[in-house]
Amino acid sequence: MGRELKTMSDAEVCLSGTLVDKQNCPQTNVGSRQYGLVMKYKINEVIEGFCSNDDKFIYVIHGAPEKSRKDYHKLSGTLKHFTIGDTHLMRLKKKISEDLSPFDEVIDPYYHSDPVSKYLCFRVDLMT
Repeated sequence: MGRELKTMSDAEVCLSGTLVDKQNCPQTNVGSRQYGLVMKYKINEVIEGFCSNDDKFIYVIHGAPEKSRKDYHKLSGTLKHFTIGDTHLMRLKKKISEDLSPFDEVIDPYYHSDPVSKYLCFRVDLMT
């Protein structure tokens, strides 16, 4: 059973997860376009919010993952780069529909194999 919400909206969750898969962005030059890349995480612990115990993995959309989070946006965390096997502390919001996205494009390598809910990442930090 997931934990109940405390101070966040019903669609938000704060959790720690281990990055298990990250595909490379097929575009080498995105220019001024805002894009997000979906990455796959193993859920370690739900800290705030709700994820059911049946959810062993979560799919998270990160904006411009080639940039450090500080270079991407000053409030988006301290992570310098995405490395498979690292554990991240993330603040997420469930992506409700394709129409509600801050990105011009979302690159989702799991779309056909795992058509499950995706989460937008607002902040990500490396856990030590």
